[in-house]
Amino acid sequence: MDGKEGLLVTSILVIILIFSLNLSSVAMMGSAAFLLIYAGVNIAHLKLTSETGANKYIIYLAILGCLFSFSVLAYYELYNSPLTLIVLSAVVFLSFLFEWLYRKFSTRKFKMRKINH
Repeated sequence: MDGKEGLLVTSILVIILIFSLNLSSVAMMGSAAFLLIYAGVNIAHLKLTSETGANKYIIYLAILGCLFSFSVLAYYELYNSPLTLIVLSAVVFLSFLFEWLYRKFSTRKFKMRKINH
């Protein structure tokens, strides 16, 4: 495939969630996912600071901000909609499981990109 399979899988999962949960729960899971993704991107950026010249303290601050915001969101959902938090946890777990299985049984390789200065 040409990279569209991820978009298709994500679209199908979002449609299932929209029909299964209320819209505010789906929005919360989207916000939580973005916070986790941004934290992951910033963690990855730490490995590239020598190449990008970025300030590590700002990156650490961004990571802490994302994780703190995620914690506040998770705490709020724990008391207001525990089912949403359970579904979010299941989706995150299944995402990592799917990625692990895909990498184990797929011949697709990731290419390393070089940053040109």
